[in-house]
Amino acid sequence: MYISSIGITPTRFTGWTPIKSDNKKQIEKINTVLSDPKNKRIAISGHNFPDADSIGACLAGAYLLNKKTNRIIDVYIFGSIPDKFKYLQNPQIMNIIEVKDNEYFYRNKPKPYDVAI
Repeated sequence: MYISSIGITPTRFTGWTPIKSDNKKQIEKINTVLSDPKNKRIAISGHNFPDADSIGACLAGAYLLNKKTNRIIDVYIFGSIPDKFKYLQNPQIMNIIEVKDNEYFYRNKPKPYDVAI
């Protein structure tokens, strides 16, 4: 329950439903792409100099994508993961790639991906 300006209102956990039909169409397109068995290589990344929110979103996204596709997800972190978050890595779900400088892509041939988020 939470307190609102009009009193106590019960909280309902019934799931999220897109309000606009355009949103629903976009979500269905995303689901179609992720469900396509041809899309085998998936990568996810956050922003440069990641904070805890960016790292957490990437790792949570990788976890959910793994559950949806049953594939190991490459997670690009453009910086370093602080030691206090290292325990969140799971090699059965994700492959963490820390990009600590722009030279990474010049030294390593970038992998081809079917889906990048």
